[in-house]
Amino acid sequence: MTPGAVVVAVAAVADVSRAWLYHHADVRDLIIRLRTTTFPTESLHQLLDTARHEVAQLRADNLDLCDQLSRSLGHNRTKP
Repeated sequence: MTPGAVVVAVAAVADVSRAWLYHHADVRDLIIRLRTTTFPTESLHQLLDTARHEVAQLRADNLDLCDQLSRSLGHNRTKP
């Protein structure tokens, strides 16, 4: 993607004008630099593995909380 196309895409997503991005050269240059930066594959894999672990933990926590809530609601229903 050309630097101009990057500016157009970012402006659309950020809901700002292209003129605003071109006027703020520091922001524009940072966007272009980050867009053209490549990240080591190992880092991305590690990040993905961490995210998958967190999702699995959150799902397990969610199930535990649902079970606790079900038991609590069931226990409250049996009380006169």
